[in-house]
Amino acid sequence: MDDIKLNLDLDKVLSIWWSMVWRTFLTSTVGGALLGGGVGFILGLMGLGDSAGAVGAILGWLISIPCSIWGLNSALHKKHKGYALRLVKVE
Repeated sequence: MDDIKLNLDLDKVLSIWWSMVWRTFLTSTVGGALLGGGVGFILGLMGLGDSAGAVGAILGWLISIPCSIWGLNSALHKKHKGYALRLVKVE
C-alpha cells in the first residue's frame, strides 16, 4: 500500500463529494416525498394520521440508505476534472 500515492487536492475531493451529495439529496428527497406522501395518505385514510409523522421519519431514513449507495456509486463512476477513480486490489 505504501507504493500507491494519491494526488487528491481539495478541488478534486470537492468535485467527488459534490457529485455524490447532489445525487443523494435529489433522489432521497424525491423518493422520500413520494414514499412518505403515499404512506401518509394511506394512513390518513385509515384514520391513523397521528402516526404518519413517525412512520414518515422511519421511511425517510430507510429510503436514504439505498439512495446514498446509488449516489456514491454513480459519483465514483464519473470523471472528475479529467480524472476517473479506479479501485486497485493491493496484495
